[in-house]
Amino acid sequence: MKIVSSGYTDGYYYKPRVDMEILNKYHEGIIASSACLAGEVPGALLKDDYEAAKAAVQRHLEIFGEGNYFLELQDHGIPEQKKANAGILRLSQETGVKLVCTNDVHYTF
Repeated sequence: MKIVSSGYTDGYYYKPRVDMEILNKYHEGIIASSACLAGEVPGALLKDDYEAAKAAVQRHLEIFGEGNYFLELQDHGIPEQKKANAGILRLSQETGVKLVCTNDVHYTF
C-alpha cells in the first residue's frame, strides 16, 4: 500500500512511478521478478548491454533478497523474447537467481 501510494503522490509523472529508494525502504515481504520485455533487465539485454542487465539483477537481489527475486522467462512468439530469454538463462547461471516462467498479464477482471 505504501509503495503504490508513494507512486501516485511522490513519483507521479504522467503515470505513477516508483524508484529504487522507495523499493528499498518498503521491500519487506515482497516477492519480485524481472518483468516483461519492458522491464529493466530484459530491456538491457535487448540493447545488447549484458553488464547493465547483470548490474540490475544485482541491485534487485540486494533490495529483495535471495529467494524473493526471480528472473522471468516468457514466450509469446515474439522474436525479442528469444533474445531476452537467452540472456536471462545466462544471468541465472551466473548469479544463482532462480527462474520463473510467467505470462505477460497486466490486468485481470
